[in-house]
Amino acid sequence: MTRVRLFIILAAVALGPRPAFPTAPPAGQVAWLKYDEALATARRRGLPLLIFFRQDNCRPCEVLSEQGFDRPDIAGYVNQRLAPARVDLDREPELKKKFRVAGAPTVWFLAPDGKEIDFFTGYVPADRLLLILRYVGDGAYRTMTFEEFERREAKTATDQEGK
Repeated sequence: MTRVRLFIILAAVALGPRPAFPTAPPAGQVAWLKYDEALATARRRGLPLLIFFRQDNCRPCEVLSEQGFDRPDIAGYVNQRLAPARVDLDREPELKKKFRVAGAPTVWFLAPDGKEIDFFTGYVPADRLLLILRYVGDGAYRTMTFEEFERREAKTATDQEGK
């Protein structure tokens, strides 16, 4: 009888509910979610949603990942200020169609309520990627254009260099 109870307890633990990420990603890596999970996280936490559309054997996708999203400061920012989803275009054609993705890589941003903010296609250098992420993650998209945000950030950097 004791063995049966032990088996039932172990089975219940093994088959019980699992968090989206059982363990945190290693430092310097984005905690990518599936699209539906990221959308739910965005709504629950009031965060913008980042959707990274990629494909296997896509060199620009690999470079954007390696030189951009895998950079520790960028990964940390994404994990803290955005709900990140990674979508494989070959495996999720319905999302490709929904977001009108013409090529990879494509990165879409949605407001916490699911409304489209903006997107970009192709490789973006890491420093510019971080600027784009901050524009969305800091909520500046609500009050100014990206060009205005970019000018403001350049002026702030210049002012700080002069001090």
